Amino acid sequence: MIAKCCCVGHREIPQDKAGSVKSKLREEIEQAIKDGYTTFTSGFAPGADQLFAAIVVQVKREHEGIRLVADIPNRDELDKLQGTPELSALLAACDSVGCMQAEGFKDIKGARFLVQESGRV
Repeated sequence: MIAKCCCVGHREIPQDKAGSVKSKLREEIEQAIKDGYTTFTSGFAPGADQLFAAIVVQVKREHEGIRLVADIPNRDELDKLQGTPELSALLAACDSVGCMQAEGFKDIKGARFLVQESGRV
């Protein structure tokens, strides 16, 4: 079984907390790597999910064999993400991009799917 780690979290991160959230996420990602996790999965929801993905992209440059997988809830969400230059670039840095379902798969169902498929959250 592939050691998968995902992040599901708050969509809105207060500006005054952003630095500490980034720092803690990076610590958790680094610890997951030390514990043998090699695949990091994000649903790319705004906030924590996208921040997690951006940090994993940075960490991939420092650690060989690390993968970032985008599991987007549905095709409409993927189209929205691809329409934003910054997020499109983040998706391009992923090793794999897929949709959980063609349509109608949203929010809590997507988070539940990611959690169930991961060994670490």
